[in-house]
Amino acid sequence: MDTKTSKKGFTLIELMITIVIVAVLLSLAGPSFIETIRNNRIQTNTDTLFTSLIVARSEALKRNQPVVLCRSSNGSACATSGGWEQGWLMYADESADNTLDAGEPIISVNGALLHGLTLRTGSNFTNRVVYRQDGTSSQVDTFVLCDSEANLTRAREVVVSNVGRPRLVKTTDDCTP
Repeated sequence: MDTKTSKKGFTLIELMITIVIVAVLLSLAGPSFIETIRNNRIQTNTDTLFTSLIVARSEALKRNQPVVLCRSSNGSACATSGGWEQGWLMYADESADNTLDAGEPIISVNGALLHGLTLRTGSNFTNRVVYRQDGTSSQVDTFVLCDSEANLTRAREVVVSNVGRPRLVKTTDDCTP
């Protein structure tokens, strides 16, 4: 009978070398992975705003009445302070007075942007974007979405033309306040 048995497994040295190699690889891949996550977060939130503007324009045409997109912190009333990053709501402005009155239907609500994202506008979109019943906008302006935790020279823009059509722009605008 052979009393020799073969042992299988890792030695402590082999295990430590493997852990060191994995740690080095993760430290090299981590920063680019974080950058990818930030870029995707900016793009996803830009797409959400873009979609809201497209839907608002479409609803104005479908309902044959003005539709307003306004910033909102609670999802039930338009806000008069704070930025667009607190969220927004869309409503059919049946009275055509640019004010959310009792009984006017709220079409959709979008919550606050997360993870340090900011959403700036020019002077025309301070509180609201109004789409007329023919789908045009009375205002021409730009939304600029920035990630305050990332490189402040990278942003995404949503530009609304006077015919109401939004378009996406990848920009290098400075996001500093």
